[in-house]
Amino acid sequence: MRNGTWVDPTLSGYLEAADLYDPTTPPDPLYRYVASSERKAFGDQLKVHPLSADEVKVLHEHMNLLVDVTARMHHAGVRLVAGTDAAGPRIVGFSLQRELLVLVRAGLTPLESLQAATLNPAIAFGRINDLGSVEPGKLADLVLLDANPLEKIENTQKVSAVVAAGRLYDRAAIQRLMILSAQLAAKN
Repeated sequence: MRNGTWVDPTLSGYLEAADLYDPTTPPDPLYRYVASSERKAFGDQLKVHPLSADEVKVLHEHMNLLVDVTARMHHAGVRLVAGTDAAGPRIVGFSLQRELLVLVRAGLTPLESLQAATLNPAIAFGRINDLGSVEPGKLADLVLLDANPLEKIENTQKVSAVVAAGRLYDRAAIQRLMILSAQLAAKN
């Protein structure tokens, strides 16, 4: 804190990688939104460099250790921002919701988890006058939810509508975009 350092633990990316290497973890249905070329490339990599059951166990233990380290950093007052890793066959977009879940698992409150994805990056990048909260004159894309994420962070997954670049996407528009995304991912 004294030297202005911020930490982005990127827990969801590491946990997703651990699940990808674990043949006992069922495939996430959200992978239908990942380009088939990315899924194939990673599948080919797994064939060339498979992990043993012991290696998968160590990988999961390592990921749990990262969650524990994040919990200790938070308890010690280290400033955190939420981020995800978009490299490889990642479930971009949905991974931030997973990151918020894991931050809560690491001991942040739902509010602190949400702030790690909104207010804290604005502070970290010196953009508090433009970003980080919903106020007149600030730049904002909004996700409107059907339930309060402060009560349960999983409620971030109950998306009712999105406002992006000043345009409203209602539930029907979001559904059309998701269908299109899955179709494009299947072709690429």
